[in-house]
Amino acid sequence: MLLNKITQSTFTFNFFRSSCILLFTVFSSLAYCIEESSLADPEDPEDRIQEWRNFNINTVNDYIIPIYKELNRSAQAMNTSINNLCSNPQNISGALTIARKDFHQTMDAWQFIQNIQFGPIQILMRNYTLQFWPDKKNHVSKHLAIMLETKDPKTLTDAEFNKASVSIKGLPAIERFLFEEDETKQLNAKSFHCQALMKIGAYTANTSKELVDEWQDMKNQFTNATQIDGYFEDDIEASTTLLKALIEPLEIIRDLKLLRPLGSEFGQQKMKRLESWRSQRSLRNIQINIESLSRFYTGLRNILGSKENTLINEKFNQILIQISIINSPIETSIETKIGFKEIKHLSDSLKTLHALLENAVSNQGIHLGFNSRDGD
Repeated sequence: MLLNKITQSTFTFNFFRSSCILLFTVFSSLAYCIEESSLADPEDPEDRIQEWRNFNINTVNDYIIPIYKELNRSAQAMNTSINNLCSNPQNISGALTIARKDFHQTMDAWQFIQNIQFGPIQILMRNYTLQFWPDKKNHVSKHLAIMLETKDPKTLTDAEFNKASVSIKGLPAIERFLFEEDETKQLNAKSFHCQALMKIGAYTANTSKELVDEWQDMKNQFTNATQIDGYFEDDIEASTTLLKALIEPLEIIRDLKLLRPLGSEFGQQKMKRLESWRSQRSLRNIQINIESLSRFYTGLRNILGSKENTLINEKFNQILIQISIINSPIETSIETKIGFKEIKHLSDSLKTLHALLENAVSNQGIHLGFNSRDGD
């Protein structure tokens, strides 16, 4: 399977340790390299317009659309396994295991494409529908509890469910049903819990299918970026939008997935702020995020300079090694002093990678401009 091949790691533990020592030795020189590269006169992206156009088209065809197809395939399988779970009370244990496996496959696919926050995913707030996170005010639990307490089948009709809170229509709600013991006990053939779970599973599968269908039209915006009334003004704006999806997620991973649950000092950790603490896959999410961005970055290698490529590739590799060294699940290691320190080091590396990428892109004459997280 596509994601399984991408996420496999063949490093040994000794290689992890020796590589980390080597890479951390050059850490201090990276700041100098970043500063030095930022002083160079930027190129005019219009001089390499065909290369940027090819980058746009290849990224859509070889990266975005295949992963959305994988998300759809996984979501359909999850929907089927949820229905089997709810219709097979005699073998609920076996059915639950399969449903959890399919949930993980769907979350894997979503984490791989989570960085794409433009285009069809924005329609009807699908990005929040698929995963309402961070849930700083516990909206998922509150709205889900209200719906389950009513036990009103009317709330599960298409007309009413479409009006329900986006927080209960996607993966975080499904995670609660499949991994919270109190909710899992309620799953049986006749329970309202199962009816609600099946509705959310079907809604997630339908959303995933719509994304695949709509990206078939969206890709035309990249092949002809200058079309009248198009999504972009020109090819460079299309490239800028893609580059934001490569670089800005590093801040989200660092600030929200790591530093927010970590706290300002040891003893102030908030484990339940981790992205997927119920299913204990928060570190897995981050690993997939980085592997996805690393794959995304390969499309830039023929555009950027060899020195920039070397630094960026080394930093991607270092980060993946650091992730592998952290004891999994992170939900446990975050509570230890060693884990706390390792997560801090990882956040520092993400900051450095962000700066390297931002400067490399700026040297090509492309400026990302407004950050969608400014003001948060």
